[in-house]
Amino acid sequence: MTPNLTRALKKYQLIAKSLIHPTGYFIYPKNLYKYHNLSFSQEGEDRVLHRIFEGKKKGFYIDVGAYHPQRFSNTYLFYLSGWKGINIDASPENIKRFTNLRPRDINLSIAISDTCQELTFYTYKESALNTFSYELA
Repeated sequence: MTPNLTRALKKYQLIAKSLIHPTGYFIYPKNLYKYHNLSFSQEGEDRVLHRIFEGKKKGFYIDVGAYHPQRFSNTYLFYLSGWKGINIDASPENIKRFTNLRPRDINLSIAISDTCQELTFYTYKESALNTFSYELA
C-alpha cells in the first residue's frame, strides 16, 4: 500500500468513526461540515429558519411531534449550532433516541392536544407515520 493510500485510508477511518455514534446513529461534527449547508428537515425548513436566525449563537426551540433527533428534524441544525430546547413526541421509543443523542435538550414522551380527551395512538414500524388521527391511520 502506498503512503498516500495509507494516509487517505486513515483519514477516512477517522471521519467514519467520528460520524457514527455507538448506538448506530450518525453524528455530524461541526468541524467536518462547516462549509456545507446540511439540512435535516424533510423539505429544508431548517435552512430557511437558520437563515432567519443567522448569527444567533444560542436560542431555544420547542419541537412538538419531534419524531427523531436527526431524521426529518427541524431542530437538529440548531442543536448543532449550540441551541437547546424541548422535544415532544408521543412515542417513548422516539424520545429514547433524543435522550441518547441530544442530552442538552428536555425530551418529553407526551401527547399534546387542545382538548382533554382519550385518544388511540396508531403506531407503525416506520414511526414517522404514527398518528392520533383515525382518518390518517
